[in-house]
Amino acid sequence: MPVTFPAHQGLIAVVKLRWPQYVDGTALCIGAASPDFAYALGPWLNRQSHTAIGLLVWAIPFTLAATEVTRRRAAAGIFAHLPDLGPLRVRSYRVLGHRRPARLVTVVSVVVGAGSHVAIDAFTHQRRWGADLAGLNSLVFTAPVWGQFTVARVGQYLGHALGSLAFVAVLLVIAGSGRLERWYGTEIVDVTRAHRPGRGERAGFWLTVTVPTAAAAGAALILGRPPVFLAITVLVVAVITAGAMVPSATKP
Repeated sequence: MPVTFPAHQGLIAVVKLRWPQYVDGTALCIGAASPDFAYALGPWLNRQSHTAIGLLVWAIPFTLAATEVTRRRAAAGIFAHLPDLGPLRVRSYRVLGHRRPARLVTVVSVVVGAGSHVAIDAFTHQRRWGADLAGLNSLVFTAPVWGQFTVARVGQYLGHALGSLAFVAVLLVIAGSGRLERWYGTEIVDVTRAHRPGRGERAGFWLTVTVPTAAAAGAALILGRPPVFLAITVLVVAVITAGAMVPSATKP
């Protein structure tokens, strides 16, 4: 199974570029992944998280909580420990904790992000209501090891590839156009970028990230479930946890 990040974010993040004052980008991107975080809780719950009821009882509450933790604590810690990756200027995203959009903007962004995930998956996963409605369950080809590819499944893989590329493109546009400096202020961006964590902070961060991720991959193999998908799900949660726990998570 392809991964949920950064593909789903790339398919919706462009709205932040178009209407920046009306979109909470943090809530939008977390929301776009939130239905799949139920995967770690079991196949049945993962299926239910992709329904309208699942949006209300899982995706929206989960995203609101994760957004709050990310903004208040985790973002500064996460992006302090990541490399800039050249023109992406990843370290600049430490500024995410310096401004909180209006509550209504955050809630609407959560609904749009999570809702987009459910709607996209409905048409790119076979036997879901969208694929049934659009007649996308017909077989296209069969591949060794990978099994049967329906029209919907082909769309799933194409969507993950194109969505991932689109998300990188959005990050490049944000970094190259100085949008973070306009949204948050040049001085704040410069101050947040200047922070450098110590060796102990780095060790604590990466241990908190890697140990649970490796354990999740091992557990998935034992349980006979896709190790990559479960590992990446746990990785995202571990990164947020590490960012919130290590000393670098505090604002400069």
